[in-house]
Amino acid sequence: MCYLEMQSNDPQFNFWWCFRCPNAKCVVYTGDKDASSQDILQKAKHTFDIVFHKDIHFVFLRSRAWVEAKHYPLLTLLGQGIGSLILGLEALVKYPPDIYIDTMGYVL
Repeated sequence: MCYLEMQSNDPQFNFWWCFRCPNAKCVVYTGDKDASSQDILQKAKHTFDIVFHKDIHFVFLRSRAWVEAKHYPLLTLLGQGIGSLILGLEALVKYPPDIYIDTMGYVL
């Protein structure tokens, strides 16, 4: 879903907002510490057969562990809800966006 949304930002698809925001930056917040930007793009190309014609910037987040269920044997949803606030705040502090699209379903 996230990759398809980013591809729709590509001018070749002629979506209305592409014409209004030609200088828009596409940023992906990720908690994948072991993967580089190129690794993530290659996996998207291999899995979804998507080629991006626009620069995509990645923001690597450290607090992803706060949303993993394995850390909360009790009150899992509460823990993950609080963790998602921490993760979301880290994302917003590292790169404040003009438009924020959440494809994971977290609180923030």
